[in-house]
Amino acid sequence: MRFVEMSRGQFNKFRSTFPNPNVYQMAEYGELMSGQGYNYFFVGIIDDMKEIIAAALVLYKILPTNNKYAYIPGGMLIDYDDHEVLKFFTKSMKVYFKKRNVAYFKIDPMVPINIKDIYGNNTSTPNKGLTEYLKSLGYQHFGYNKYFENLKPRFNAILETTATSEDIYNRFSDELKHKLVRAKEQNVAVYKGAPEHVKGFYNLIKHKIPNRDLKHFENCFDIYNKKESLMEIYFAKIDTEGALTLAKYNYEKESAYNAKLADNLQQPNLTNRDEILSAKMKSDNKVTEYHKDVVTATALLQNYPTGLITSTAAIIKNGKEIFFLIDGSLNDFRDYYGKELIYWTIIKEYADLNYDKFNLNAVSGNLHPTDKYARLLNFKGGFGTSIYEYPGEFDLVVNMGQYNFLNKLPGFNLFGKTDDRNK
Repeated sequence: MRFVEMSRGQFNKFRSTFPNPNVYQMAEYGELMSGQGYNYFFVGIIDDMKEIIAAALVLYKILPTNNKYAYIPGGMLIDYDDHEVLKFFTKSMKVYFKKRNVAYFKIDPMVPINIKDIYGNNTSTPNKGLTEYLKSLGYQHFGYNKYFENLKPRFNAILETTATSEDIYNRFSDELKHKLVRAKEQNVAVYKGAPEHVKGFYNLIKHKIPNRDLKHFENCFDIYNKKESLMEIYFAKIDTEGALTLAKYNYEKESAYNAKLADNLQQPNLTNRDEILSAKMKSDNKVTEYHKDVVTATALLQNYPTGLITSTAAIIKNGKEIFFLIDGSLNDFRDYYGKELIYWTIIKEYADLNYDKFNLNAVSGNLHPTDKYARLLNFKGGFGTSIYEYPGEFDLVVNMGQYNFLNKLPGFNLFGKTDDRNK
């Protein structure tokens, strides 16, 4: 085996044949992060037949103190069960970085060590023993944190399925189905954005990522769509004029049905009185709800006569996987459920195109219903996802003196946040 530097073309060719590469192991991600002050390059391992058997995208940065540090986002493109290759790659990287005076390099393999249901029950334990083996190679493990302390989330909500979109929908939670119905009842529609809509997208998500400016997302859209359409942005918009028309229609229709039920209850000798009474009570609630919709839609039309965009989301296409990069909504209009409708629209569209993996991105590792991030889990878990747990972050120290010096720098966050986490 031999450790080599690689071209972007060589890396992409190997990646295209590698099973289940993650979204951070894309050359486009390296190019994107070059706009944040990082350099990037590609390295790999070739066997005796000169075939590539492992590869990595490497980001690195030079500090004003002239210290250097590196990061392999999402881990290496490698078979982590092949300990011989993994050990050789690790030793080769350490030698390679030592020659270049790099203090340390970080990896965060996005390979699951546990797959759980949304209640925390383990359904599978792949890659068992990976953490301990990496530690035996000299990597320092940062532990099994539960929240969002790392560069990348340690827990993702993922839907892997070959089912039809109809079957996928049928497996959604009742709460999610209700929200999708309500979105339609309030005349919310989803449309796909274009490059000129990136600013509108950014305005809806910027509160979640204060360390990323508009230029970052303009670059993101350009880079991922340079050769093929890999990034898309979606919006949910209320057609306020149509919303009022629909609200009035729903209210009048339900009121007529409610009056008919009331008349039926007046009939003598009813054999199904309990059934009709139950339907009448449900209809009463709907009449009240639709009346509120009419009042709200009237005010919305007055304030937003041309309509109102309430939510947005961005995705990246990674082979047959759809990765939900980030989303955002107007807090005052969450009850229009635009975000839920966007997610379902995307899943339906790409399930019908035979995409089989939908990574809804970050959730908390604390799956208890009282956790502070329980709302996030409830939203993403409603789509029938499983929770994938990754091992977390590992540092391999190359120069201990420099590493300790960096740790003591005020505010130094051992590489700093590099992703746009979707939480």
